[in-house]
Amino acid sequence: MDIELETLDLKRYSSEQHYLVKEELESGESVSNYIHQIGERLEFSKDNNSIYQSGYVVEDEGTPIGYVFISSMRDDEVFLEYSVLKQFRGMGYGSSIVRETTK
Repeated sequence: MDIELETLDLKRYSSEQHYLVKEELESGESVSNYIHQIGERLEFSKDNNSIYQSGYVVEDEGTPIGYVFISSMRDDEVFLEYSVLKQFRGMGYGSSIVRETTK
């Protein structure tokens, strides 16, 4: 299930379409301790039809700009993990991801 947000789209991971996202985030330039698992985690979550415990590639007008994982531990709490590709940082995408996915 893909999700259309206000200005961004959340797309299920496709290894053919989103290999650059996986490649860049696994290259070691990110500070996340779990970034080396991004490909495996996106692949695992692509068949989950629930918004919770799901991973998505974030796209802006068809261009992959990063990823977001959404999970819920409790009914009233949501855990959000996201990263924006290096070339798109500083452009407001992180703020948009948080604002639009938590609406």
